[in-house]
Amino acid sequence: QYGPTEQVYREPNGRHSAEMFSEPPINIVPGKLTATEITFDQSLHFPCDPGLQRLTPGDYDFGVRAS
Repeated sequence: QYGPTEQVYREPNGRHSAEMFSEPPINIVPGKLTATEITFDQSLHFPCDPGLQRLTPGDYDFGVRAS
């Protein structure tokens, strides 16, 4: 991926870019996306961000950065 560093950090186009531009390292967590929420480990539920609602519901790997 090519682009300004800040843009690649904030909007990586794939897992490799996300891992390369994260310090501390990004955590990759499997989860399930529905039209309204993201579920991790069948027990943690979070509201679905409007930007993710355009994706097809299903299983995804989510990148979670430390803040």
